Amino acid sequence: MRPSPSSLHTGGDALVVAGRNNRLIRVDPWTGQSMWTAKVDNAYGTAVIGDDTVMYHEQMGLLRCFELVDGSLR
Repeated sequence: MRPSPSSLHTGGDALVVAGRNNRLIRVDPWTGQSMWTAKVDNAYGTAVIGDDTVMYHEQMGLLRCFELVDGSLR
């Protein structure tokens, strides 16, 4: 069974969506507006939100860390 390519990940007031177009998107949970978008190698991964960081573990084993505020790669 493959993970869903459109998973939702939440943490406090943060909502992150892994989309089918190989993008990680932070969405404002109250308005639904996109706050930032970051490119990832594939959308079949798992995100964890902690404090000021989004950690995204991709299917092939790569772990990427993004700033929660603006989506910049750490």
